[in-house]
Amino acid sequence: MTNKTNKHQKIKFIEALKHELKTINPDIDFNGVIAELTLSAIESLFDKLASLLSLQQQWEQKIKPERVSKYNHEIQTLTESINRIKKQLSIEQKIQNEKLKQFKESSPNIEDALLYSHIKRWTDSGFRTLLSLQKRLDKLQDELWKLNHSTNFYSIASDGSLIDKSNETNKIFENIQNHLQGNFYTSIAREKLKKLISQSQGEDDDELF
Repeated sequence: MTNKTNKHQKIKFIEALKHELKTINPDIDFNGVIAELTLSAIESLFDKLASLLSLQQQWEQKIKPERVSKYNHEIQTLTESINRIKKQLSIEQKIQNEKLKQFKESSPNIEDALLYSHIKRWTDSGFRTLLSLQKRLDKLQDELWKLNHSTNFYSIASDGSLIDKSNETNKIFENIQNHLQGNFYTSIAREKLKKLISQSQGEDDDELF
């Protein structure tokens, strides 16, 4: 976004905001010093807010669906691995139990003892692997549930972790509302402010929000 384009968008936003305020309260005077300072303060918040709303759009339309798809794929892969290991462990444990029964009924030879020891080591290792995979599966399912039920949006850090940006957006909206309420004695709903920003950027509301 060029500086010229950004400046044009800010002008469009402020003009649209003034028109909306006039619709709510026709007696508002925008020529006073306080009004000018208020609009200037709101304009200074435009860049940050527009950037955050763009991140929100990217999160909702691209990043979140990709994360959900990735989690679903990994959950499916883990589930298949767990089921396969469980099946194999069931077979190995059955053999182990049969060998143990034979040992109790008769004196085992060296080959049988080595075979039993080998099966037991493999079974123990398999159970540890199974436990590790199950923990990973539980964690992924929990993360997927949170992702699907969260109304927040995030950016991605350099290490791939998610950074919640919702609070920043909320603070800016609250700041704008405080300016409007404190100096123009009126307020505009958040969704309406989003719409004004969307219109100033020349994009369809449905695409952004």
